[in-house]
Order: sequence, then C-alpha cells, then structure tokens
Amino acid sequence: MHGLSAAIENEDVAAGCPRAPLSRARIVEAAIALMDAEGIGALTMRRLGDALSVRAMSIYKHFDNKEDVLQAVGEALYTEIEDGQMTGCPFEDVRAVMLATCKMIERHPYMTTILACPRRAPLWEDHRRRHAAALQAAGVSEDESYRGFGVMFRMIVGAASVRGRERDGRDRGFIRFGVDAVISHLRAGAAKA
Repeated sequence: MHGLSAAIENEDVAAGCPRAPLSRARIVEAAIALMDAEGIGALTMRRLGDALSVRAMSIYKHFDNKEDVLQAVGEALYTEIEDGQMTGCPFEDVRAVMLATCKMIERHPYMTTILACPRRAPLWEDHRRRHAAALQAAGVSEDESYRGFGVMFRMIVGAASVRGRERDGRDRGFIRFGVDAVISHLRAGAAKA
C-alpha cells in the first residue's frame, strides 16, 4: 500500500466512519493529491486505484481513461480560480483571474501540462470567452479582448514552465507587471472607443 493510500484509509478510520463510496469527486481529489506529491508522471489508473484502496477497474465506472481524469482535475482546479474573484469590473476580474491562475499553477505545477494539451482547450476556452465578452461590453474590441487574454494566459503558463527550472523569486513580480501592462493597454483601448 502506498503512503497516500494509507493516509486516505487512516483518515477514514480515524474519523470513525467507513471509507466514502467511490465517486468522481473522490477520484479527482486523490488524483490531485497524487500529482501534488509525485508529479503528473505518477498518475496511472493503477496508482490511483491504490491511493483509493480500490481496483483500478473501479475507476473506469466513473472515467473512460486517464485523459478523462486529467480533464476533470483541470476543471476542478480551474473552477477554484474564479471562486470569490469577481468584482463586477471586467478589467479587475480578468486581472484577478490571471493572478489566481498563476498562484494555482504554483501550487499545482502539472497544470501547465494539463492546460497546454490541445485536447483540454475547453478548460480555459470557456473562461476566455466569458471574460472576453465582459471586456467587450466594457468597450474593448473583440480582437483586443481575445489577444489580451491570450497574451496573459501564455505569459503565465510560459513563466510557470520556466520557473520549474529556474527559481529566482522575482517571477510573480514579473507576471504581475505583465498582467498589469496588458490590462492598462486594454483599458486605454476601451477609453478610446
């Protein structure tokens, strides 16, 4: 039994309750814990089953394959980003979402791999569309709203990819500066419109 399996099982036993039934949410939580501890390469259906103290085949009742698990992990973590971030000002909302994305990737570095996969584009595409529409309602052109969102997103994912190799403590300041520069550009464009 892996340490993660023991931790999940001991937590259930210590709480005096039987192990929770297997569910999509429980599988996603275990996948996040496994990848947080050991990286995205550690995620296999067998390892996930071990962590949950179930046979790997049981997971297939909830997910078709590992790719579906990764999609669900991405959705769960990306949903965290917008919880409590919205102010009603589209410029501040986009800024907050971008900085929250940066923090989320710092906590879960494997998200760069999840977000960079074209098959998982819907993870951020819905967010991009929604925020682009809000920026457009505030006077930013459609082209500029998509371009601005894309530049910020790519800057954050790119910086996170490099950060794994070269940590110098200044990254968050650089990202904040870049996000603020793009937001200022979008505000100026909206003011001219």
